[in-house]
This record gives sequence, C-alpha cells and structure tokens, in this order.
Amino acid sequence: MITFNYDNISTDKIILEIKCIKCQKHTKTSMLQVPPLDLDNDLNIKTAVYKHKCDCGQDYTVKIYNGIYKSYGEIMELQCEKDDFFVDEISDIPNNKDTIYYDTLCALNNNLSIVENIDKLDDNNRDYLYNLLFANIITIIDAYIKISTESIVLSNDSYIDRFINIFNPYKCTKSSSEERIINFYNKKSFQSLNYQDKLFNDVFGLDIRIDNSLLFYETIRNIIIHRNSIAEQGFVYKVSKKNLLQAINIAKNHIALINKKLINLETNNLINNLYQ
Repeated sequence: MITFNYDNISTDKIILEIKCIKCQKHTKTSMLQVPPLDLDNDLNIKTAVYKHKCDCGQDYTVKIYNGIYKSYGEIMELQCEKDDFFVDEISDIPNNKDTIYYDTLCALNNNLSIVENIDKLDDNNRDYLYNLLFANIITIIDAYIKISTESIVLSNDSYIDRFINIFNPYKCTKSSSEERIINFYNKKSFQSLNYQDKLFNDVFGLDIRIDNSLLFYETIRNIIIHRNSIAEQGFVYKVSKKNLLQAINIAKNHIALINKKLINLETNNLINNLYQ
C-alpha cells in the first residue's frame, strides 16, 4: 500500500495516473470525488473507496480520507516508493485571474496551524482573532463578487440597462451609465445578500440560491465589525473554531457556485454573439 497527500480545501476531485504493476503502462482513473468534511465532528475522517481496472485487467483499490486535521489517500496495490503514480488535484473553481480572493480563503484554511496557534492564546486574544478571521471570510465573498462580475456587467448593454434600473446608482449625476456602475462597484458592497440576489437573479438572470447560514453569518460579521462584537441586547459574540471552519466551508461552496454560474453565463454570451 502507498499513501499520498492532497490539499483537502482547494481539491474537490482527484485523478490518479498509475504505472501499472502488471503491464507497466500508464493508466488513469476517472475523477474521484473527495468525500465532504464532517464539520459537526472535528475528529471524524470521511472515507471514499473507489475501484479502477487497467486495460490489462489489473485491479486497483483507491481510498480517499478527508478530515479537518488530516487528509490523505491510499493505493492498496502499490507497494513501495519506486511504484510510479501521479496525483492530479482538481478544484471545482478554475485557476484563473478571478480566483485571487478565493485563493486567500483557501490559504487561510490550508494553514490550520494558524488556528492551532490562536488556540494557545489566552481567552481574550483567542476570541478577538477568531472574530476577525470570521469577519474576513464573509468579506472575501463581497470582494470576490466585485472582481468577478464588474467586467461582465459592463460588457453587455442589456446587463448595463438592468443594473441601472435595479440599483439606480448615482441617479443625480450627469455621468454615463458605465461610469455610474463603476462608481457603484468602487463605493458599495455586495456583502449584502439582498444585493447579491438582485445582481445574480435580476441582472444576470441566474438562479443562485443563497445558503441560509450566510444570512446569519452576514449579521454576525456586521456586529463584529461595526459594533465590536456586541449585539444590541448586550450579548458578546465569540466565534469558535467550529464556527470558523463552518464559515470557510460555506463561503467556499458559495463562491464555487457563483463561479460555475458565471462561467456558463459568459460561455452562453460568447456563443450568442457569434451567431448574431
């Protein structure tokens, strides 16, 4: 048996290329889905088992393990380091210029030692830093939406008209529609899930359903940033490690959904332009 490691936050699927121990030719598996993290149990490790058969008939068993603090895989039939194999880690979010804020999100969760180091601090410092990280994660969603959608809005006259009609930015100015939209992107926030709903559903015509947890997280983020973590009733919000990891996972899934929908939108727009 040979083990391999993978990045369990930015990786959603794995393809293995193995030099077959029987025929000595290279054989590729299909895309193997990484099992989801169990955020309700920090110590639980989810397991997925896959079978692969080389063209020569040699069978392989692949096991993929995924836990908050440990993620790895096993190829049961390979015996030692000289056995030749390659691991291709695939994310549901493509690696392009629009993933800068998603990469920031992944970097935070990839380095869990940051969280572990915070755990070693006294209660006040730990609570303070967990709250800041939590607020930053929710803010990343806003930054990602801005950087990924502004050029799409400005590239299409229909989107420009809808954006102006729905958001009506800076209506008292004599600026052009494009200038009004750019000013809106520079000065306003899409952190509000109400704004997100209008942008994706009403401007782009996309059906993007927002996780209810994000509505709650947005409220907590605002309390942390604008009220120093103190709610109106005097309750002080203290984000736990579990809350932090849940926020990362939900934000990652939300951004992945947005990115997938936007890529399909741009592809369809390109095809439509070709046939106009």
